[in-house]
Amino acid sequence: MSSLQEKMMVSSDQSPRKIMGSLKKSVQEHLRGYMERQKNASALSNVYKTVMKEVEKPLIAMLLKENKGNQSKTAQMLGMNRNTLKKKLVIFKIPYS
Repeated sequence: MSSLQEKMMVSSDQSPRKIMGSLKKSVQEHLRGYMERQKNASALSNVYKTVMKEVEKPLIAMLLKENKGNQSKTAQMLGMNRNTLKKKLVIFKIPYS
C-alpha cells in the first residue's frame, strides 16, 4: 500500500463524506483567501481556468509520482482515459517516462 493510500484510508470514525467535506472546506478557505488578496476581485477574469490549472497540475504530478510513473493507474485514479492523461502531461509539462 502506498503512503498516499495510507493517508487517505478512512479510519473507523471518519466517513468518506467527512473527508470530502474537509477537503471542500479547505478549498473554500484557500479560495476565499486568494480572493481577499486580490485588490479588485470583481475585475478578475478566467478564475475558473486559473484555479483548475493550479489544482490539476500538482494533483496529476503527485499521483503520477505516487504510482511510480504508471500512467494507466494514475489515469484510473483520476477517472480519465490514459490518452487524456498523456495530453495533460504534455500541456502541463509534467515529466514522465
